[in-house]
Amino acid sequence: MSNAVTPHLGVVLMPVVRSGGESTGVAGVRSPTVRRRELGALLRALRTEAGMTVEQVAEALLCSPSKVSRLETGQRGASARDIRDLSNLYRVADATREHLDTLAREGRGPAWWQPYELPYATYVGLEAAAVSISDFEPGVFPGLLQTPAYARAIHEGAMPRLSPAVIDQRIEVRQTRQQILTRAEDAPEFWAVLDEAVLHRAVGGPAVMSVQIDHVMEECQLPNVMVQILAFGAGAHPALDSTFTLLEFADPVPGVVYVEGLVGQVYLERPQDVYRYRQVFDRLRKISLGREESIELMIKKSALYKSHRGLCRTRPSARVAAGQRAGVRGFCITLNDSALRLRRQCSRSEGIVMYETGSSGRDLVWCKAQSSVGDGACVELAPTDGMVAVRDSKDPDGPVLRYTAAEWHAFLDGAKKGEFDHLV
Repeated sequence: MSNAVTPHLGVVLMPVVRSGGESTGVAGVRSPTVRRRELGALLRALRTEAGMTVEQVAEALLCSPSKVSRLETGQRGASARDIRDLSNLYRVADATREHLDTLAREGRGPAWWQPYELPYATYVGLEAAAVSISDFEPGVFPGLLQTPAYARAIHEGAMPRLSPAVIDQRIEVRQTRQQILTRAEDAPEFWAVLDEAVLHRAVGGPAVMSVQIDHVMEECQLPNVMVQILAFGAGAHPALDSTFTLLEFADPVPGVVYVEGLVGQVYLERPQDVYRYRQVFDRLRKISLGREESIELMIKKSALYKSHRGLCRTRPSARVAAGQRAGVRGFCITLNDSALRLRRQCSRSEGIVMYETGSSGRDLVWCKAQSSVGDGACVELAPTDGMVAVRDSKDPDGPVLRYTAAEWHAFLDGAKKGEFDHLV
């Protein structure tokens, strides 16, 4: 997400040198990336009006056809000499020549994101000047809507591993990019369709997810932001195997589709490709939940994560007084040879008691049910790296199992309903 690009008008594979706006800051929309694309579109139109092919232009200017193509697709900046030669070749008027000179100069200008040396600079340059951004995300919240904690959790899970300094830098850039949604002038229309799986994937744990979802709902109050949830019940849809962002610009700059994956970034610029993705996105909007229904679902998921936060903390807390309630009740589990065996608890247990342990030499805060079965068998829980650690309370040095908070609570819900009684 190196700078090499393939000189192809339709599909461009780009290794990333990430960027975000331009030297005047995010508030300005004169992105060098888009200025090069605007210049390229005008040069292509002038060549077409002159009735010349790329090869004929290259021969007249004594350069390679690939250079002409790269100028016309905005993949290469134009020098003052390039503009002079092309203007003479196409016999353009002085006003047009001056406009081309201005675009070429702005296309060579610095951008605020360039010092970061990020792997998706081209995308950020396009994003900074887009008038409309349509984003389909099947796995995570869009970067423009991510909180710092959520973004950090994503970067910490990246491969290859990123250093803490690089992660801090990426988060800083992401926050700067987000300013385009609230800039006073020319804020883009941002429309996101999120697969329901985004709400269920507990990136960073319950605490991070509850804050992230609340942040998205807050951003939805902006007049230029729309978020819809594509519910599981919608079934098959035309983007099952894809994630993409459709960026559109003021005329004469053509739209572009950005597709990101493990192998890098792909930019689709052919009109037929942009049209196809626009149709797909329109279809996704139609089959997704409406604004109010989407907000309602997000409220429910946020509340669920909030109810889990007491059980799975991201940091060890101080000693909690015995008897404090934390929402777990009614059953007891033992760990034998790394296997879970559930037993219905007959004695009362209405909460968990948290205490610090020193026997294992770890700084985890372990949780134990207030009451246990007759032989004292029960489990202890502790937060660890956004997960729930589980161990046998009678064997603190034995095996420790780890679950996501969602997995653990799904297990507890099943136990409450007696789904595991046949195992006893």
